[in-house]
Amino acid sequence: MKMTAIQAMSMASAVTMIGFAATAHAGGPPNPSPSPSPAAPTTQFGQFQNSSQNISCNLSSGGAACEISNRAYTVSTPPPPCAQHSAWGDRFSLNQGGTVQIDCHDDTLHVQGEPVVNNGQTQSAGSLSCTPDTGSIRCTDSSTGHFFYVSPGSYQIG
Repeated sequence: MKMTAIQAMSMASAVTMIGFAATAHAGGPPNPSPSPSPAAPTTQFGQFQNSSQNISCNLSSGGAACEISNRAYTVSTPPPPCAQHSAWGDRFSLNQGGTVQIDCHDDTLHVQGEPVVNNGQTQSAGSLSCTPDTGSIRCTDSSTGHFFYVSPGSYQIG
């Protein structure tokens, strides 16, 4: 789905995210309100998936968000707004210059026909980059050093 700059800004301003300290574990404070998908990407591979097609991502110079379909790790109890009707613990986002969020959401980043990115083929937009592997992906903001790593068995946030 393509959006105009005004729609993207409107969508971005409607999202409230709460950052949390860098961690490296399978749990962490939540983003308590459902968030829409990130703004329309500005790079060639704005929407892509890893080679196992288990992790889908959206990448733009403003942010990266990745969602995993099948996972074995657990996360903390979802916040009340997420507990009833939202997905929780499968989507991670990193806005340029910000910290990593675990998002609760009512939609999906998985889009049939997304390009598959080869293992190790880094996708970049501004200071953000995402490097997929067969079963995982790591996205980093080089301006802050913040990152997230997600695989079926675990995740890390830093």
